[in-house]
Amino acid sequence: MEIISFDPEKAEDELCFKLFEHSDLIKKETDPDDPIPDRNWRLLMLRQKNPEIEVHRWLAMEEDKVVGDAQTVIVSKEAPNYETDKHIMWMSVRTSPDYRHRGIGTELLKHCIKNAEGYPEVKKVMGGAHHELGKKFAEKLGGKTSMSGSENRLRIEEIDWNLMDSWIADGEKLGAAEGVKIRYFEKVPDDIIEAYTKIYSETMNQQPLGDYDGEIKVTPKSLREDEKRREEQGTLNQTMITVEKDGTISGLTEIFSNSQVPHKAFQGLTGVDQRYRGRGLGKWLKASLLKDFFDRYPDVKYITTGNATTNAPMLSINTRMGFKPFLTGNEYTFNFQNLKDQVK
Repeated sequence: MEIISFDPEKAEDELCFKLFEHSDLIKKETDPDDPIPDRNWRLLMLRQKNPEIEVHRWLAMEEDKVVGDAQTVIVSKEAPNYETDKHIMWMSVRTSPDYRHRGIGTELLKHCIKNAEGYPEVKKVMGGAHHELGKKFAEKLGGKTSMSGSENRLRIEEIDWNLMDSWIADGEKLGAAEGVKIRYFEKVPDDIIEAYTKIYSETMNQQPLGDYDGEIKVTPKSLREDEKRREEQGTLNQTMITVEKDGTISGLTEIFSNSQVPHKAFQGLTGVDQRYRGRGLGKWLKASLLKDFFDRYPDVKYITTGNATTNAPMLSINTRMGFKPFLTGNEYTFNFQNLKDQVK
């Protein structure tokens, strides 16, 4: 076995496809029935570059087979949150099912650590695990559980549409009484992009984020770049916002979908400005977008989303909508120096 550096932009297609085979083995442990997307689309996704992050990858190879992989992610100087997040490195280490308990994860980790030494600002390492062996590995290395959460899924046949209609009706009553309106778009209009990125950033940072002590920042420039990357992927982002009588954006919700994975969609952020909470805006938004989405895409089987176990308000809404836990996991935090000492 050998560990090699892996740059998907320069790597041969065949090596990328071998990485997909390795990833699919791990995926099948938790979601064996999930269809495998077209590999050329996956290649596009893998090679797509985001200038706001620096990604380094390694592969563990046994002859011509990928049996493990690792990656680190650090914000670049081009990112709007560079100053608040430059001390954090996100890390992922995976080993194929038949190759565990052989020290491959530790060897991959050593490469991650050595690479991070080139970033003197890094003081904290963060990463997640849902497999029990991954959790034990993180805890053995001194990882502190900073947050627990789950991937939750909402299947179309389990949606209580009468309840959704009642949430929409309540929202429309509020709108009629207080002049609140819902606005739909697939690309953020120029006239609201400043206000939209402001509430998006604020509500994103208000959700439980464990030991993450940086700051999520979305700017008009970074949003337009995200939209461009999604367009290249073929990903559609459908968004609804609530607009108060004075024109203020008070809440938002979004769903992502892609024809390459036609059986599922992804619920993104749902957020309501603190000043406007307690009026049912979150329920109105989520029910309205959900109904609109399934009217457009009736063949989608389920919507998936992630929730921290400490996010009680959103868990309450999602549970009533019919979301059910599918895969649970923990987020771990490491002191970089301590982790470095552990793997010497």
